[in-house]
Amino acid sequence: MNLNSFNLIYFGAFAVLITSELQAEPRIIIQSNPSMAPYRLLWTANDQLLVTKSRRGELRVWHKDGTLLQSLAPLDHTDSNIAASADGRYLAGSRQGKAIVMDRLKEAVIWQSKTADTVSLDALEPPMVTVATSAVVQRINFQTGEVAAEWKPRIDEAIKQVASLTAGLAVFLHNRSSVVLDKQLVETQRIQHARPGQYYSGAAGGGSMALSTFDGAYLVTPAAGERLWRPISSNPTFSTAVSTDGAFMAASSPAIPLALYATSNPKEPRHIEGVREVNALAWSSDSKKLAVATNQQGVVICDAQNGQIVNQFGASTGMEPLEVSDKVSMTRDASVITMVKDPGFIMCVSLKDGGVQQHEFDQAVQPPTRPKSEAGNDILLLDPFWIRLQRDGRLIGRLKAPSSSVFDSGYCGDSAMYVRANSTVRIFSLNSEGSAETGSFPLGVTLRCVFTMDGSVAIHEESTGAELVIREAPSWKVVAKIAKASGQQAVAAITRQKNSDAYTWLDDRGGIYRYEVKTAKLAELRAPGTVDCPHFRPCVVPADWFITQVPFSNPINFAIYATKDGTLLHQQKQWSAFTDEIDLEVIGISKNRRGLWLCGHAGRPILVDLESGQPVLRLHTFGPGEYLWETPNGQIGGSSKVLAEKRCFFLSPDGMSAKPDAQPLKWRATLAEELLKGFN
Repeated sequence: MNLNSFNLIYFGAFAVLITSELQAEPRIIIQSNPSMAPYRLLWTANDQLLVTKSRRGELRVWHKDGTLLQSLAPLDHTDSNIAASADGRYLAGSRQGKAIVMDRLKEAVIWQSKTADTVSLDALEPPMVTVATSAVVQRINFQTGEVAAEWKPRIDEAIKQVASLTAGLAVFLHNRSSVVLDKQLVETQRIQHARPGQYYSGAAGGGSMALSTFDGAYLVTPAAGERLWRPISSNPTFSTAVSTDGAFMAASSPAIPLALYATSNPKEPRHIEGVREVNALAWSSDSKKLAVATNQQGVVICDAQNGQIVNQFGASTGMEPLEVSDKVSMTRDASVITMVKDPGFIMCVSLKDGGVQQHEFDQAVQPPTRPKSEAGNDILLLDPFWIRLQRDGRLIGRLKAPSSSVFDSGYCGDSAMYVRANSTVRIFSLNSEGSAETGSFPLGVTLRCVFTMDGSVAIHEESTGAELVIREAPSWKVVAKIAKASGQQAVAAITRQKNSDAYTWLDDRGGIYRYEVKTAKLAELRAPGTVDCPHFRPCVVPADWFITQVPFSNPINFAIYATKDGTLLHQQKQWSAFTDEIDLEVIGISKNRRGLWLCGHAGRPILVDLESGQPVLRLHTFGPGEYLWETPNGQIGGSSKVLAEKRCFFLSPDGMSAKPDAQPLKWRATLAEELLKGFN
């Protein structure tokens, strides 16, 4: 069955997802900026494509004119490089430590290494790829898996990086020494360094090699018989790149963001103006242009002949990494997702009709228009904003920060919030339009405190860490102290069993425990260590479910358990779409418990059907009032068809270009509203 194809069938008021076999259709790519800046990049040998990778592994393929062609499943978030075949069809990188080769037209991994210790790779010339660990360089036929050739360093040496030369391969060792290998990986030369030590990276092109080090940039041309690195610049250098013809070296340092040196006469560099915060450099195959990966400007293309910037694209959206927990949340009734896209405004996504509204924080305070009974679903943006909005984005109050030293805050029930400052947990009622303190209890700043979803119970460790302490509202007095079992971790979530005096909690290693107050009996429902959730984030979840998540796993790794007995209810499945997302986090469960909402650093909420385990809907946001929803089979809905025709490009069969085309665009204005009916 082809899971890439989804249709909607309607039974009464509900939308039901089914799958069906369909003919291959044009692949759609929505033109949007990456969530993080490009950190590594390469230029394919045919000069048509650029491939970028962010610090978190976000992998994108661009046409040289700046058109986004593909957003692919992420690679490892390490310094390891990426490689491409001359025509750009095959890409190589590392994933979970293993070297992989992918066919980007099929968007599939076609080979991976057996071991998970890859440090570098290069020279992707189908069917061969060169892969290096710290102890060996191998030339591998990725179609058969056969090792055609290999080279090993001396026992006291370790490999840091490999890079292609015209006549072979450069191997950069950890002590600044380097080795030149021929095409058969036979050692031909050794290049020594006068100042052995650590360095940032190496580069190669034509017959020359370059080093980026703390004490400057170095160059050597083995093809000309040189055997010793020679200094080119004394500025601490982070990135270098040698042109394909070996005539020029580009270098970036804090003092000079981008400079070009002629390898034959490096004493008079040419400074390239207008480029800043450089991460990586890559030359075109004709050595006429230089691509620069930057922190703030995206990819910058420079003309190496005149030093002018000729193109710029792919700047990040600005959402900082690892802050999804602070910037994305769901209202308690699972009706709205809120996203703080910038310090100055918030986006509110309706989970009823899919509408998206944007509101500024500096709007005038207005009286609420919703009933007081719905106050629990107001949007609270606590530290550092301290504002309260109605679900439609209306600002209904500015909360006074309870302390200047707040280090943790959040909901504890539908009508209360907690604030931790110094060594005290303080509880505030939100039943009125402001906030009033209703209770408090002492707690050391290094100890975690977790509340039940209804805010009636809190659990935390006592000061020595030997016991768990349970407190109940409204007095917040201690009702139980429980000795921690050997190996038991800090509590990640807690619930109180309905019509019972029993509590069940989930710890940081996935252990699930049940404690009965009357009998003081502690039972282990699920052994710790079976799952890993050290950074479990609070989210909107039914009181009888626990959700675990391996933090920052790509692809996402989650599981849902029943609180009453620890039974596994749902867990992630291999996705057939939207696999390009990075660092997804669970933000809540749909009203009818059928859907799981996720969001990653790109700020694109995704709905997963827990019955099928597949994603069914994803949101893209642009400027104020501009947004698009997409399904795995390429149906598009959103704010306007004009926006869809502008943003939706279709990849050519050869994968070398993409353009807008109204003919294959499957526009459905009410797409999100119709699909969301099945999850409310």
